[in-house]
Order: sequence, then structure tokens, then C-alpha cells
Amino acid sequence: MKQYSLTRQLLNLALLWTMLGVTTYLFVGCRHNVNATAPTTPYQQVLLNNQGLAQANQDIAKVIEALNVQGLISTNDARAILTVQFQVAAADKKLTLILEQGQGFASGQASTINGLIGDITTAINTLVTQGLVGVKDAEKQQQLAADISAISGLARLIVSGLQTTGVLKAQNGPESYPQMALAMGGVL
Repeated sequence: MKQYSLTRQLLNLALLWTMLGVTTYLFVGCRHNVNATAPTTPYQQVLLNNQGLAQANQDIAKVIEALNVQGLISTNDARAILTVQFQVAAADKKLTLILEQGQGFASGQASTINGLIGDITTAINTLVTQGLVGVKDAEKQQQLAADISAISGLARLIVSGLQTTGVLKAQNGPESYPQMALAMGGVL
């Protein structure tokens, strides 16, 4: 029993440091490119926000895997959440490949970017609607909810940044995925 308690305490400490790191990154790292002497450009900010989204998504996987090992979430519930988490990761990986090619290249890929952001939004909305019912630890539910919220917020910042840079055009019609998601009660 003591070993389980010590393991749980170490895991909780590791999760706390991970959350602290993500929070610090989001509030400090996303605002300042420490390797640059000039202020971060809007497109660089998009890249930083995309990195933050990937990190928050990875944190979801780490927490779910740890909870499953501890027996605080069933294998089936963990699999369901990790399947959706993987969908976010797959879409974000494709998005990253496009964004890393530069603003000019990304501008030519606007419809693909819209589709990938839509995939991320759909997956996050799935996590929100299916809930984290299988997670038996209320504190871990809150941590996961914070990661889900971070992904949603960063996706909004990516869209906004890409609109600011002209890569994406602002959409005001019914096809606009941010407005559609909000109208459907979604996160993004």
C-alpha cells in the first residue's frame, strides 16, 4: 500500500510540474520568442500556439495512460479518450507540416488548414460531449478539462493568427467552423 501511495504521490507531482510547465509556456513562452531579439511576428505566434496545442494534447495522453496504470480509469474509457486524442494529434501533425513551410506556403493551403482545424475542433467537441466520466479522480478530471480547454483556446488563437496574417480569410457565413461549433454548443 505504501508503494502505491508513493507512486501516486510521485505521479501527482510529475503531473503538477507538467501542468505548471504548460501554463508557463502558454503565458510566457507564447508571448515571447526567447531566441529572437525582435518581437514575435503574428506568424511566429501561430507557430508557438501550435506547439502549445501539441503539448497540451500530449499531456492528455500522458494523464490518461497514468490513470489507467493506476486503475483510476478503465481500459475501455482510456481507449475512447486516447482515440480522440490521437485524432487531434494526427490533424495537428499535418497542420504543423504545413505551417512549418512558411506563411507563403500556408496561404496556398488555406482549405486544407481549414479542414485540419475543423478536425481538431470536432475531436475536442467529442471529448467535451463524451465527457471524462470514466476518470474516477475529480482532480485529474479538472486537469484533463484544463488541457482540453487549452487546446480549444489555442485552436482559436491559431485561427485568429492565420486570419491576421492573411493565410485564412475571416469567415462570417454559415460555413464558419468557429461560429458553427459555438452554435452547436462546442468548445471552439
